[in-house]
Amino acid sequence: MSLTPYRKIAKAALQNWGDESSGWVGWSKEDAEKAVKTESGQMLEKRVGALDSIRSSVIAIGQALGYSQAKSERLLNSVTKQENVNVLPEDLAVFVEAGQDFEKAQKGKSKEDIILDALATIHDGWTRGNSKKFTDPKRPGKKYQHFPIELIGWKEATSDLLFLEPILNYFGVEVDKTKLQARYNERVAKFLDNNDLVDSYGLDKNALAGKIMQGSKFYPAFDDKNLVTDQKEALVIAGQVENVVSKEALDMLKGDSKD
Repeated sequence: MSLTPYRKIAKAALQNWGDESSGWVGWSKEDAEKAVKTESGQMLEKRVGALDSIRSSVIAIGQALGYSQAKSERLLNSVTKQENVNVLPEDLAVFVEAGQDFEKAQKGKSKEDIILDALATIHDGWTRGNSKKFTDPKRPGKKYQHFPIELIGWKEATSDLLFLEPILNYFGVEVDKTKLQARYNERVAKFLDNNDLVDSYGLDKNALAGKIMQGSKFYPAFDDKNLVTDQKEALVIAGQVENVVSKEALDMLKGDSKD
């Protein structure tokens, strides 16, 4: 029988991160599989701390599929059952229905856009919930993470696939990362163009610094308690973005800049 979504995600987390509570990094496949089949949900959660990210993923999927709050909560309940090792028939029925809803949603937009919309919702939620990290002296090089998903780079933008992808798999939805990255690059290019953030040389750091200094007026999820008022600091953050922004997206805009 199939592992529950929670335990499948916990297994991936143990293999990728290890045990957060003890610092044991990168479990073997065998050890992770044994843990998710034998340990309590409470112990697994103590090890990986995955529930908050799983909840965010389910909520994001619900929003992408146009779910009511009640329907999102029903899906959330089926996904987050910790103590069950294997999927229950009633939960499988919920996942089958979600797969049908996902298929219907694709009549209006591509699978990749639905997934990217969900990832953007998760990122927005992370930004709102982690504003203190913006001023953390141990994270000076990660301020760029607090801005739109189009500016944080492919690796960061898809980091939550660790939680989202297994859930989608239970719906019968497979994630084609090559197609997903291509669509992400297109969305980045459109975002940069719409916000006048490119010039003949590539990313216009001065223009981006100006947007950064607008805080929530530029990115609604940004906490204006952290508003950047110093242009030098804004340019440093713009430089961080320049280091991660999609080169493929910038290439799409070559010759099309308004400079």
